[in-house]
Amino acid sequence: MQLACESVVPGLSCEYIAKGDTVVAVQQQMMEHGDQAHSSLMDGSSPQEMARMKEEMEAHIFDLLRVR
Repeated sequence: MQLACESVVPGLSCEYIAKGDTVVAVQQQMMEHGDQAHSSLMDGSSPQEMARMKEEMEAHIFDLLRVR
């Protein structure tokens, strides 16, 4: 199973692809990648906003993986 970063955030121009045997493994890899490579997308956000955005992104990634 795999998921491209650009499919999570269209137009981001990122070539990273998370791969794994399970939805959870791919989701975790993608979240780790986002934290490391794209943390600037959340610059200026409050801790509460960051937590909400992270929850929404995790749910979005899970939905993308589940549909495939």
